[in-house]
Amino acid sequence: MQNTKRRDKAAEATIERFGGPKRNLPDRYVEGQPCDSDIEQEAAISIGVNAITGKYALKQTTIDKFNITTTYYSSYEDIGGAVWFVRLYPINAEEFSEIGSYSAVLDAATGEVIQLLSAVDGRG
Repeated sequence: MQNTKRRDKAAEATIERFGGPKRNLPDRYVEGQPCDSDIEQEAAISIGVNAITGKYALKQTTIDKFNITTTYYSSYEDIGGAVWFVRLYPINAEEFSEIGSYSAVLDAATGEVIQLLSAVDGRG
């Protein structure tokens, strides 16, 4: 029982630290609005989820356990250009230790996948 409580607290701390809903972004992350020439949010979600599913071999039953959110960044870390950041976080935080979390960084103009991360990578 105590191990489960520790694991749940560790999962919640990881979600909070590496992208949970209350995450404070450093100045090198600047949110913006997509340009007319950028791919649309729905396309970014589709591309991101498909790339994550392919890399991490996730089944639809697992995908259904996540909230999928996106953020458009006009400036993101050291990437030259705007990006869509697609996040998959467990709907139920208690499932974090079982299913983890995932993210995809996409070139906002082309939809090209720049980076795929999971909680195992330390930043998903």
